[in-house]
Amino acid sequence: METQRVLVIKRKVKYPRLELKTGSLVLILPRDGNLNADLIIKKHQPWIDKKLQFVNEIKQEFQDNKLFVRKDSQFITLVENLVYKYSQKLKVQPTIVKFRYMKTRWGSCSQDGRISLNKLLMFIPDNLVAYVIYHELCHLVVAKHNRNFWSLMKEEFSTYKNNERSLFGYWFLLNKQLKE
Repeated sequence: METQRVLVIKRKVKYPRLELKTGSLVLILPRDGNLNADLIIKKHQPWIDKKLQFVNEIKQEFQDNKLFVRKDSQFITLVENLVYKYSQKLKVQPTIVKFRYMKTRWGSCSQDGRISLNKLLMFIPDNLVAYVIYHELCHLVVAKHNRNFWSLMKEEFSTYKNNERSLFGYWFLLNKQLKE
């Protein structure tokens, strides 16, 4: 991959990292460092190639999928019902559930129990909305994405890897349609 096709950003981070969250390669470097972007990219080229191949496969697989159309009220009711159902199952209670647009994620959960859901969830299938809500509520039980977290996820979504793949597909589909 050519370096000019990689967006290099300097931030207040300790270690460099590569991200492909939006389908474009981003290299984040420590602000106070003298690291060579070309060397980092060259070192991680096999990983980059593998991830780019995955992104291209997903885009191809989901290119003909349709987005869901719901009224705001239908979506809010769906979310409320799912939050109630999974809160009961996991014996947790979020302090608040709010909606906002997010550039790189479907949802998030803060340490104090606040759950934020991406408004774009409104356009994906119910089963994936349920998956995201369950995922965020699981963070109230297990904060990090470790073995215990994924074990908890498997209790409700035994094929969670398929759901993760589908979420990528809808992510790229949505971003493509938003740009048009």
